[in-house]
Amino acid sequence: MKTIGRLGRLVAALCITGGPSLAAQAPSAPLITRTIPLRYLRPGDAARLVSPYVRSAQGGVYEAGLVQAVTIIETAPVLARIDSLLRENDRAPAVVVFRFQLIAADDTPGRDVAIDSLDAALRSMFRFKGYHLLGEGSTTKPE
Repeated sequence: MKTIGRLGRLVAALCITGGPSLAAQAPSAPLITRTIPLRYLRPGDAARLVSPYVRSAQGGVYEAGLVQAVTIIETAPVLARIDSLLRENDRAPAVVVFRFQLIAADDTPGRDVAIDSLDAALRSMFRFKGYHLLGEGSTTKPE
């Protein structure tokens, strides 16, 4: 009679015991396809933002650029997390407004009502008799 080596016994033991049956495995959650519209984020930026959250083998993130949206295939809990992440980040960009005033300082006494709120501060810093607004301008810069 032939002797079975250690490897043979291991293979035999695995065949007899086997792994858990299909009935004992937990059913996987169903995948849901959802297209999420975007207002300010570009679809490519949104896809890069949420792609680390997509873990399912059949799941995915797809840009729907013409309709300003992303389509996501994932389980319901992951979709809820992605949806809240997109809502938090899909907002109007902040805009900084710069306002400029060109003010002349001279020895002509008088007060210009257009710069009345600055008059006291100017008089405390500089020793001129009058200040007059020559012009104004403004520009905006998105952040």
